[in-house]
Amino acid sequence: MEEQLELKTLSILYVEDDAILRDEFSEILGRLYGKITAAKNGKHALFLYEELLSKKTPPDIIISDVDMPVVNGIEFLETIRKTNEKIPFIFTTAHSDVNYLLKSISLHVSEYLIKPININDLKSKIEKLFTNIVHQIKELSSDEELSKYIDVVNQVAIVSRTDKKGIITYVNNLFCEVSGYTQEELIGSNHNIVRHPENAGLFFKKMWIDLTKGKSWKGKIKNLNKNGEDYYLMPTIIPLYENEKIHEYVSISFLTTDLEVKNREFKKKVMTNYQESRKTSLSANQKIEALEKKSKHLNIIKDAYEKEKIKSNELQTQLSGVEEELEQTDNKIRNIIGLAQEKVLKAVSLIKSEKQNNKSTIEKFDSMQENIYDKDLHIRHLDDDINKKDKRIIDLEDVITHQEEELDEIKSKTK
Repeated sequence: MEEQLELKTLSILYVEDDAILRDEFSEILGRLYGKITAAKNGKHALFLYEELLSKKTPPDIIISDVDMPVVNGIEFLETIRKTNEKIPFIFTTAHSDVNYLLKSISLHVSEYLIKPININDLKSKIEKLFTNIVHQIKELSSDEELSKYIDVVNQVAIVSRTDKKGIITYVNNLFCEVSGYTQEELIGSNHNIVRHPENAGLFFKKMWIDLTKGKSWKGKIKNLNKNGEDYYLMPTIIPLYENEKIHEYVSISFLTTDLEVKNREFKKKVMTNYQESRKTSLSANQKIEALEKKSKHLNIIKDAYEKEKIKSNELQTQLSGVEEELEQTDNKIRNIIGLAQEKVLKAVSLIKSEKQNNKSTIEKFDSMQENIYDKDLHIRHLDDDINKKDKRIIDLEDVITHQEEELDEIKSKTK
């Protein structure tokens, strides 16, 4: 119930260049959560973000499209990360491009949603991020309270840390001074490196049973330093939790021998070293969280890669089919070209033969034409001779006729 009430105070900066989608999701988010500030592109979003900062009302979460005009989502996130590395950032996009994913991960994007967006998926991711924010705030407050107590305890304490298997992950300088071992020798070793052989195994078994149940353990332990000397400690061992599970154990011990008096000068160092261990642990946890995020995004990349691989295989299969068809077509074309070349050679041969025959025919035709011309000329000459002879005959007939008329006239006169 408390978290549901807190969700109503959640401030979201929502960036989307599609006006219809922007209005629709702004209304939905507004009903579910607190203040929704909508921007139409990366440039507009940067302006609104700076305005919210100036009013000391920064957004708790940013949701942004990737592919936008003026300033795209990647450029927008890159600018945000220059001043704020922790604000939760959700990308929405219609593309599963691997390059986008890799760039997003390098800029510590919190979540990645592929369009079309399922509102329940978006709601789940927002509330998960908000829960993380609340837990971080609570853990920070808890750490601050714990630091106050540790500052007091560190004035007289020897501090060590182990993982769930009893492997040492941290020791302070006073622990090294008392045990005689260096930090390099201790870190990575089991805590029983300083165990005295006189201690019964049943004693430690009972201690670990209590610790694994989440109980703190107090008692007196006889240890053995590197030089073979005995020393006694009164440790308090506390389980530390992460995500409601035991993550490691912290041992805060007090010397019960004269060494305690001799090592008073190291008390301040103990405090400093333990505080440094807290910082180191916090840094390590942040790195682990970043690696977990990368792992989550790598799964997205892996899915995108597998999809691209399937597409590539399909295209390769299609390409192989096309190459086979092209090869068959090429063979057909070569056969056609071969047959065409044979036909062309035959046609050329026939043309040459026909041309030769035509030449002979033309020569014969020309010779015949010349003979015809000569005969025609001869005929004309003969025709002229005939005409001339015809004319002479006519002329002779006229003469004969005239002579006959004269003879007839003479005959008539002689009678």
